[in-house]
Amino acid sequence: MTNRVLDNIRVLDLTAWQAGPTVTMILADFGAEVLKIEAPKRLDGWRGGAGLMQGKAYERGANWNAVNRNKLGLSLDLKSEAGRDLFLRLVDQADVVVENFTPRVMENFGLNYEVLRERNKRIVMIALSGFGATGPWRDYSAFAFPTEEVSGLAYLNGDRGGPPILVGQPVTDALAGAMGAFAILAALQKRERTGEGDYIDLSQIETLSHGIASELIDAQLNGRDAERRGNEREDMEPHGVYRCLPDETWIAIAVQSDSDWARLCGVISRPDLAADASLGSLAGRKSAHALVDDAVREWVASCNGFEAEAELQRAGIAASICMRPSHLMQDEQLWARGFFQMLDREELGTHPYPGAVVRLTKTPATFDRPAPLFGQHTREILRERLGLGQDELDALDAAGVTSTVPANQDWR
Repeated sequence: MTNRVLDNIRVLDLTAWQAGPTVTMILADFGAEVLKIEAPKRLDGWRGGAGLMQGKAYERGANWNAVNRNKLGLSLDLKSEAGRDLFLRLVDQADVVVENFTPRVMENFGLNYEVLRERNKRIVMIALSGFGATGPWRDYSAFAFPTEEVSGLAYLNGDRGGPPILVGQPVTDALAGAMGAFAILAALQKRERTGEGDYIDLSQIETLSHGIASELIDAQLNGRDAERRGNEREDMEPHGVYRCLPDETWIAIAVQSDSDWARLCGVISRPDLAADASLGSLAGRKSAHALVDDAVREWVASCNGFEAEAELQRAGIAASICMRPSHLMQDEQLWARGFFQMLDREELGTHPYPGAVVRLTKTPATFDRPAPLFGQHTREILRERLGLGQDELDALDAAGVTSTVPANQDWR
């Protein structure tokens, strides 16, 4: 498709795992040409690992394939003088460089922003490190789950009176990825006015700490830490997640007003609770939380989850089953909106992949190709972009500077 919003943007992607690849996935979906650069001797952890599957296990990682669609694959050893030189020649032609190493890594490569800017003053570089490029923790490594703890999120998550609980999914990566893409677009817009690029220092910890802004302000102003409260809400009662035993489904129910409560009592066939004046107010239901919660739980336990959801919604009560991944794959709303995109990839076959969550009417996201095989486009890129001949390409392969097969097929 032509006339995509980022058609003329060239991106060099040095990232691994999820946060950085999510940034470049968003850019690639909207037309940017993304060169996914991987080390010949060190696998991206999201590619999977040797022994996990038969065949080329490093080509089958589900997460890796999901976030690296629409990209070209290039293997390049940046520790070598030849690899570093080739990368700098690609920088000459690029608009954006994205990396998510600890800050010392690009410095050790001799490829920090100052070096790149000398080659191309219009280059935009973003570094998505765990703790940011400055400060005493700058060189500490970070992954999704530890960032929840350091950011303060894990402390707030869990049942009342219980221990902190991790969210269970890499929410930091998704949030940092979206914010990173936004920052790049802002820097590119600024470049249009000034003619100069910029350096973006993004701390993944800080992006997640934004999610607990109200609790931070409470601690600052009132000197207190928020309590864990599980699924409870101060402004709603009942508000929780309940198990439907017949089909092992869980359903979330939120009573937002006193009139909601009256209708809920009708749905669960508890006129005695509706007649109890002490439960007619939020404060009254809060003081009788165990009674209210048990009544809802008892009714839900005898219900099919989808039938309970429909009955509650017909009564005007906010309710939804907790969708399993298998439910989502069959969800008519997601399919109707084109959320799932079918892509065919060597080693995997044809499968649906999560699509773009942002829809631009005139310049929509497109899905032109699946994630690249390891080093798939290396020779094509170096030949067409940098003018290398066959003998030079063979010599790079022989020296281990480039490769289409990783030297170490274990991600650990």
